[in-house]
Amino acid sequence: ERFATASGAGIALNTSVTAIRTEADRVTTVQTDRGTIATETVILAAGPFSRDLTPESIPVALWRRHRLVVDPDSRIPQDAPMTIDANTGAHWRPHRGGALMAWAQPEEDRPATWPVERDASWLDLILRSDRGVRRLCPFWSDVEPDLSESNTLFTAGLYTVTPDHKPLIGPARQIGGLWFNTGYSGHGIMGSPSGSRLLADLVAGNVQSADNPFDPGRFALGAKPPDVERIVL
Repeated sequence: ERFATASGAGIALNTSVTAIRTEADRVTTVQTDRGTIATETVILAAGPFSRDLTPESIPVALWRRHRLVVDPDSRIPQDAPMTIDANTGAHWRPHRGGALMAWAQPEEDRPATWPVERDASWLDLILRSDRGVRRLCPFWSDVEPDLSESNTLFTAGLYTVTPDHKPLIGPARQIGGLWFNTGYSGHGIMGSPSGSRLLADLVAGNVQSADNPFDPGRFALGAKPPDVERIVL
């Protein structure tokens, strides 16, 4: 909210972008469900929906990620460190008297949808499997039987993953007036403020593409997103 207010830009709420239109390889309009906006410049920062909206293909895969938030429980040590199982990636940390846990388990490339459908088997993997959080922290075996929908929050989202797991920040290669700020590969909350500052400097001409390590042009045209490596349990 503060970033939006400081920008001074007009903001259209409850408005969905349906397409970015081009003519002669240049951006001309943005189509929305409330009408058409004429423009010569579009910054595409739509997260997992960027891939569907862009008129120029981008090497981004969408990987589903799950998260479980556990309500306060005296059996969960709040002075424990964030614990990561280096062999599997299953991890948890104390959170407001309870816990927050996740597992960056690779998945197949998925379509962009919202809300993201949850995989119920993920709960078995992270809570009950010997490769989940209880492998290093056995107390989870005592807590797990008492967990239910009433004392947990189970959600899923999508990571936008590029071949080198670094974002796409900069101009499109083939479409004039189109700029990308997407593909943060799971690091958007940490990297997007600085990434957006970099993009603003690129658009204003204060930074050249040659000095931008995240230029979308670093990939060959037609580059494919990263291969999926499944965890076999």
